[in-house]
Parts: sequence; C-alpha cells; structure tokens
Amino acid sequence: MFERKYDWVQSEEPADDQVEALHQATGLSPLVVRILIARGYDTADKIKRFMTVDEKSFYDPFLMHDMEQACQRIQDAIVADEKIMIYGDYDVDGITSTAIMYETLTSYLGAQNVAYYIPDRFIDGYGPNRQVYERMVADGVQLLITVDNGVSGKDEVAYAQANGVDVIITDHHELPSELPEAVAIVHPAHPAGKYPFKSLSGAGVALMVAAALLEEFPQEMFDLATLGTVADVMPLVDENRALVKVGLQVLQNTSRPGLQALYKEAEVDAAHLNEETIQFALAPRLNSLGRMGSAAIAVQLLTSLDDELVADLAQQVEEVNAKRKQTVDTENEQAQELLDPEQKVNILAQVGWHEGVSGILAGRILEQTNKPTIIFSIDQTTGLAKGSGRSNDNFDLFAALNPHRDLFENFGGHKKACGLTIEKEKLPELTTLLQTEAQKQGIKTVSKPTQHLATTLRVDDITVDLIKELSQLGPFGEENPAPVFAFKDYELVQAKTIGKNNNYLRLLLKQKGGTIAALSFTPLSQAQLAAIVADPSPVTFIGTLALNYWRNTVTPQIMITDLEYAGIRILDQRTTRLTAQRLTTTGTYICFNEKLAQTIKPLLPQAATLRLATEVMEQASATTPLRVDELVLVDMPQSLTELQELLQAVAPQTIRAILYVKDEAYMNGMPTRADFANAYRFVSRQQNFDIRTNLPKMVKYFHLQREQIIFILQVFFEVGFVKINDGVLSGQQVTGHFNLKQTNTYQRRLEMMAIQEKLFYSDFAQLREWLQKQLKS
Repeated sequence: MFERKYDWVQSEEPADDQVEALHQATGLSPLVVRILIARGYDTADKIKRFMTVDEKSFYDPFLMHDMEQACQRIQDAIVADEKIMIYGDYDVDGITSTAIMYETLTSYLGAQNVAYYIPDRFIDGYGPNRQVYERMVADGVQLLITVDNGVSGKDEVAYAQANGVDVIITDHHELPSELPEAVAIVHPAHPAGKYPFKSLSGAGVALMVAAALLEEFPQEMFDLATLGTVADVMPLVDENRALVKVGLQVLQNTSRPGLQALYKEAEVDAAHLNEETIQFALAPRLNSLGRMGSAAIAVQLLTSLDDELVADLAQQVEEVNAKRKQTVDTENEQAQELLDPEQKVNILAQVGWHEGVSGILAGRILEQTNKPTIIFSIDQTTGLAKGSGRSNDNFDLFAALNPHRDLFENFGGHKKACGLTIEKEKLPELTTLLQTEAQKQGIKTVSKPTQHLATTLRVDDITVDLIKELSQLGPFGEENPAPVFAFKDYELVQAKTIGKNNNYLRLLLKQKGGTIAALSFTPLSQAQLAAIVADPSPVTFIGTLALNYWRNTVTPQIMITDLEYAGIRILDQRTTRLTAQRLTTTGTYICFNEKLAQTIKPLLPQAATLRLATEVMEQASATTPLRVDELVLVDMPQSLTELQELLQAVAPQTIRAILYVKDEAYMNGMPTRADFANAYRFVSRQQNFDIRTNLPKMVKYFHLQREQIIFILQVFFEVGFVKINDGVLSGQQVTGHFNLKQTNTYQRRLEMMAIQEKLFYSDFAQLREWLQKQLKS
C-alpha cells in the first residue's frame, strides 16, 4: 500500500452554455475548450490568439532595453575588425546562446575576428569570472558579449570597462539591485525596457539580438533557441510557446550535422521529436558535458559542418552522459542518509560529491521529499562549498537568498533554481537562515503538491484523433503543462515491469476494440512494483495522453504521472507440509497456535520476528497499527474473526500466506451418521483400549481418515460415550438421546471446515480479495 505523491484536484467545470458557445465559435472539441477556459482563455478571441502562431506572435526586438546600443556597438566592431569575445555558460541555455551569437556574427554578418568562451564549471564557476576577464584584457579583446549571464558581474564588468574592453550584457536571469555599468544591458525584464514578454531564455534573448542585427527572424536558428528555452524550463506561454512551436519543426527537419549525429547516438526519431525529446533525451546529454567536464565541445558540435568531427563529438557526449547517470545514482543513495526530516529546506553537503551533478541531485531530492533542496560539493583544498538549488512553487529560492549576497562568494539564479558558492564554515549559518526564510514564506513540510486534473476520461474515449487535437495546445512545459486526466470505466488486464532494469511499469487496460497501454516511469521500489504486478486491481492513476509510433503504426497511450496502490502484495504459499524451506525469509511471523510457534522458533532466520496473534492484537493501538514490511501468516486462525482482528491491528507491505493446515477437515469432510453409529458400536464394547497402538487398525477397519476417527472419539468423549485417560479408552453405558451435531466438538469442526474453505481451498484471487478487504475495513 502506498500513497500518491500529489494531491489530485479536479478543475472547476465551466458552464455548459459557455463551452458550447466557444465550441461553435472555434471549432474545437468541448474537451479542448474546457481545458482552455480553465487556463484563462475564456473568449473566442483569446483562444484564437493562443492557438495561432505567426509573425504577430513575436515582438519587436528593439523594444528590449539597450537593443539599439548593443546592435550599433556590434556592427561598429565588425566593421573595424575588432577582436570580439562571446562569453557563454556551460548549461544548454548558455551553449545554445553562444552558438546563436557566434553563428550570427560569423556566418550571417561575416565577422572574422570572433571567438567564444564557455566557462569551466569547476575552474571558473558560474557567470563573470575576474581571472578570465583579466586574460581577455591581456589577449586584446575589444568587445565582450555575454550570453545567458552577466547581470551579476558588476565588479568584473567594471574591471573590463576600465581596461578598454566594452561589455555588452545579454541575459535573462533575475536582476540584482545594482547592475553593472556596461555599454548595453539587453534584458527582457529590465525595468527601463518596454519588452512585453519578460520570460525569454538566454537563448531567446540571443535570438532577439540576432533578429535585431539581421532585421529579420533567422528561423534557421530557432532550433538552438528552442533547445535553450525548453532545457532551461522557461514558461512555454506567449512568445516562448510560439518560438518553441516553430523551433520544433526546425529540429524535426534539421540540417545541422551535429544535431543529426546527436539524434543518432540518442536514438531520437527526428520526425516525431517534441518538447519531451528535448527534456529527456537531448538536454540531459548536452548538459552532461558541463556537469562532468568542459562544455566547450558542445558549441563546436552544434555549429560545425564537419560530419566526421561531429560524429566523434556526439559519441563523446554519449559516453560522458553515461558517466553522469552513474554518478547521480550513487550520490542519490548517499544523500538519503543525510536528510533531516525536521528541516523545511534540505541543505546537504559532502566532501567529494561531483559538483557538476548537484543540480540534478537537488531536483531528485526535491521530488522525493517535496522540500526545496540545495546540494553542496565541498572542496577541502579551497574550503569552498559549491552548490545548486532546486525548489517548487512553495518556496522562492531567489527571494530567500538574494538579500544575503554578502554571505556568498558567488550567487545567481531565479525562483526555482540557483547556483552559489560559499565558505564551508558558513554552511550552518546558511542552514539556519533558510529555515527562517522558509518560515517567513509560510512553507509547509507535510502538504503534498497539487496536481490539477483537466477532467476524468473514459478509457474508451481515448483515440489518436483526440490526442492529436490536444497536442495543438502544446508545446507543453512550464506554465502550459500537458493536460493531466483521471480515468474511469476501464478494466486492468495486465501489469508488468519494463525497462533495462525492470524498474518501470506497464499497465494494459481493456478498451473498446482492444487494449491501451499506460506507462509509468515514476521511481517505484521493487516491492511496490512486485505488489502491482501480483495484483494490479488496487492501482489508481492519473496521466497525460501520448501517441506511440511503432513500425508505421500509431496508437494512443497513457503516460502515468502519479499513482497510488490501495492494496498490498500477497504471496500464496499455502501448504499442508510445513517445512524449514518455507521459513527462510526475514519478516514478522505470526502464529495462532502457541505450540506451533515454539516448534518453528529455532528454524527462523536470526533477523526474523516471531509473534503470537493474541499478543499483537492485545498490544495494537486503535489509531496506530503495527507497521511491518512483511507479515507471514504461519497457520490457520481459530476463527475468521480472529484473523480479521489481527489484520486490522497491522499495516504490512507484503503478506505471505502459508496458512499451514495439519488436519484437512474440509477435504476429508464430516463423518456420516453411519460412521458415527459403527464407531459407537465398536467403542462401547471396549475396555482399556490403547488408542495410540490401535489407531492404524481403526483407520483400516472403518475406512476413515486418521483425523476423522480422532474427531469421532472427541465427540464421544464430550457426551460421555467413552472415557479416555492417557490414550487409553473405555466404553461407557449411557442412557437417553444425544444430538451429536450440537456438541462443541462437532460445531468446532464445522467452523474449521468453513475457515479452511475460505482461506485454504479458495482460489488465490478470492483469498487475495478477502485479505485486502479486511485490511481496508
């Protein structure tokens, strides 16, 4: 049993007459209209503007602050053949910004004296670096153009300007209170600017500079701007959505040798490339270069026309990415041991952690704990801790850290992500500071993040045509998420694990005319996966819709974004022969029979726990059940009520149902009236009859099972037909009429037969359903 990660909230349903009116006005289906209304597009005009991408979707680049000054200075430098340096960044946004600016100046404007510099994360750090600027001054650079960085480099820019290097800043990061004094600061959110859209990526800003210089939008570079925009998780609304929509088409038909080589290594189908391809295939590979070493080759990969060179570079990218994935997996395991459940913000620091994967690790811990997380790698030589932070909508990282810049050696970022360097001795101060900031922002540590659902869909209504229509709302991403649905009216046919390590899940749902797959790539434990595969019926899930392309066939599929499992894993190990081989796993063993418990105790693993059912029920709290990973039901209860009470006193993840039966009362059946009569005639004539010695003979004589004869004798003993002393029987003369069926012994056997029928001789599906029902009650 495990819970959903998100709080599923159904969106408020708009009025039917509004939906019908917009359906008629736009030609869109009622479902798509409902989604658009929920997102604020509640008039035909708003919907038309959202759905239409054309030249009017892009703004005049010269509305951006200092664009005219920047273009004039760049043009002057090209005419004068000045030495120009483009200073980028090591993530995908910085790489693509650099490539856009480099191609614009060299391939389009014919500049001959242009170079670019991608900072080394481990040597130079993020943003402007004084030592690098000093080298550029010494090398005779005359114009420095920053892309995807610069606004945080007040002192570095002042140094460059004072030493004869003009600096043009193009950036999109949060603006500090004091800006550098540069020749131009091109920034969409500059308070003195008039640019309507404030949320461009660094690559988006570089593209606007290119458009301003070329006096037209260079669609050939929309592919690079799209990579940067999606990889930097920028809001996919307004101009960004238009840019990415066009850019995806360019990426699908790219003529760039480097991208073609990268597609081949990543096994990307260019024809069906979309924003998710960037998020999960292309961006992680390009980002891995800067995370694990130098990202400089990425610009070369994206701009070179040499097929042989880019093939070699793409292979290098693939090798580095594999190393990156392994590093993250290892450090994630180590990070789990450092988590403090009392902290509202996770601050995790370790000597030797690879600082290049800090951002990925922070994102993973954020997802696992639902808490803002900063991961630091401590360098013992320098005494510095370099970190990356990730947050969600509950906490503004930039607002929390920006007022304390004097605490850091370097700092930059925005609401949901940051990069910073701090002396390791100041980490406790930072930890205290962030807990205080968390309280100020009212962060909650226990609440689940909210997942708004578009609506609840019938599985039979999911078609290829529906998914194609929904795709018109894309590209999907930040602030324009893919619609998430709940589902109803379906039958789960099958559950199986998939993936190289069998760590993902595939559900098969019955659909009119066939089946539809629902895939989950959400991290699940092996125990959780095993429980679902064993019995998928308690699974409830939400997800998005997607198309699956396979061998020229297109089919709909569900991509599960969150799920919960109301059941537990139940293993069927019922037996009439209790051997040591069935007692080899660790777990909590429960016995109803005290004598049997003493018998099996020496056979159990040292780490196992053995409890009597009566003890567990006596100690159980009405509000806090006994939580165990694996509950082993060793033998049969004395009554169904006894087992019901036990199951309500525990909260297991797995149940192993051994339910050992010694006397197969149900299979042997109840002796007949004639059997009782024959036995009575026999025992009434016996005196000092040794049962233990003669029992095998009685089995043959009466043609009954051993347990049946013992049962008959027990009934006779209860009504006084016989006396039994130390295994020796003597018949008794009694008068009167006796109804043997009313004896306690007879009724107890009837109850035993009913228990065995329910728990032992039922098929596994019936047993599993009954056990799960008791756990829920």
